[in-house]
Amino acid sequence: MEGPTEGRTEGRTAIVNIGRIVSGKLSEPILAGDAILVQDGRILETGFERDLDLGGVTRIFDVQGNAVAPGLIDGHVHPAVGDWQPRLKIFDWLEAMLQAGTTSAVSQGVVHLPGRPRDPVGTKCMAILSAKLMASFRPGGGFKGWFGTVVLEPGLREEDFAEMSRHGVGLVAEIGAGSGIHKPGDVAPMVAWARKHGMKVCIHFGGAAAPGSHTIGAGETLAIAPDIICHLNGGSTAAPWRDIVQVVEETRSPLELVYNGNPRRLREIVELLGSRGELDRVFLGSDQPVGIGFSPAAILKTVVMISSVCGIPAERALALGTGNTAAAFGLEEGRIEPGRPADLIALDRPLGTQAADALGSIEVGDVPAVGMIMVDGKLTATRGKNTPQPTKPLLIRAGGG
Repeated sequence: MEGPTEGRTEGRTAIVNIGRIVSGKLSEPILAGDAILVQDGRILETGFERDLDLGGVTRIFDVQGNAVAPGLIDGHVHPAVGDWQPRLKIFDWLEAMLQAGTTSAVSQGVVHLPGRPRDPVGTKCMAILSAKLMASFRPGGGFKGWFGTVVLEPGLREEDFAEMSRHGVGLVAEIGAGSGIHKPGDVAPMVAWARKHGMKVCIHFGGAAAPGSHTIGAGETLAIAPDIICHLNGGSTAAPWRDIVQVVEETRSPLELVYNGNPRRLREIVELLGSRGELDRVFLGSDQPVGIGFSPAAILKTVVMISSVCGIPAERALALGTGNTAAAFGLEEGRIEPGRPADLIALDRPLGTQAADALGSIEVGDVPAVGMIMVDGKLTATRGKNTPQPTKPLLIRAGGG
């Protein structure tokens, strides 16, 4: 998906004294090393500080033994315009997510905007507006939004998908969640047009949610054959277990688990996919803001739930909310490796936890503290104000020039 274009910083910086480097890659969740070099907004190199060339580094960020992980990615939000969401009458909700370590998010459609147009022209314009707005708007000075998402409505034609694609729309919102059409035979031509013009197709799975949404089960899902299956654990009402198992067994699509879903089904799905060796299919979303509430730390809390309740090591649970989400949507972000955007967060043990470090706190069920927040190499916060208090502050000093 085409991403935001502004915000990258120039120059070279170093992050040092890292306790553990959490890669965001499920198959290799911990990288050897204690330092990360960043240049011009991208990761240049990882390894041990003693082996890295710090020449030209202008600033050094000392995380004092804390873990560093990719910024979390929310694979499922419902924006309106910019950083305003009318359903809960809240402003600055995207900035609030940034302040809890979620550095970017993917829209599953503007469905809560009062008076949202449902004719073909209005629907197309709404998708293009969202894409262009978030291409240059960075809430909180760093948050990235991939909001070029179209809600399918009757009357859209192939030329509409071609035009939307040219203007940055790369995703069909979850079919069945507020869209005017959702039956397999009705959406089939639009799904084909969307794919022809480079878009991925998502589906709403499970019970109906907001007014205007529909219940979608295994039969409809298999008939539509989406690229991405949203909230397999319900958004918020889960499908029957037999439908969940059928979708797991008969598709290879990425499967989303959401914070605003059924927690029992979340645990059962993680256990099922773990037994099948298919956790690489899982990615995380919040499915918010919605009528049942908003939590800035939704993705971080979902990571904690999966790790502590399902017995998944913290570094692997973090991969579900970083690298796996990036892979599902074709994003550059989500992993710590050379060439990728330097979207990074430092994780500390929260005050009062019995765990020895941040990853340990996740595994025992305590939400870790977010310290440093960096997006495209730019320091946006020395600590996240929407997570617990960290035990060690970020230290900043000048480099060698």
